[in-house]
Amino acid sequence: MKKLTGLLHLKLAESNSQSVLDALYLVSNVNFGNEWTVNDFCGDIVNAITANKVLFQYKEGISRPVGLQTFCFLTNEEAEQNIGGGFSPTQETYLRETGDQLWFYWTAMSPDGCGRKFMWQIRHFLQPRYGKTPVYYFRDTDNFSKIHRGST
Repeated sequence: MKKLTGLLHLKLAESNSQSVLDALYLVSNVNFGNEWTVNDFCGDIVNAITANKVLFQYKEGISRPVGLQTFCFLTNEEAEQNIGGGFSPTQETYLRETGDQLWFYWTAMSPDGCGRKFMWQIRHFLQPRYGKTPVYYFRDTDNFSKIHRGST
């Protein structure tokens, strides 16, 4: 396990070009980013940014974010489709402020970030906004085969 140096903090992405550039930088440096088209990036990241559903993780001393996480509310039906791999959030999905299930979607981490700390920070960051609620997510280390559950 790598040792953390420097303080890590979160910031909700603003709906502006700098957030898009920061997200593009992070996504372009992870495995799935090499497979994405511009349409994929816009649908999965830009839609989330414009709906205020992207959190960036920053590390003291580094000007660019070191982590990115999208999140949205799904209906129970969408969550069932998601589990089977047949659902992708839309702009409408990201714009929801309530729903049956809160899901973390796309995660992109630079080598300077810390995924475990990021998830912990996100859950605590969102608790005042949404109250104590279950949160669902897949981890790519499980090849997206196992649903994980936490709470805010």
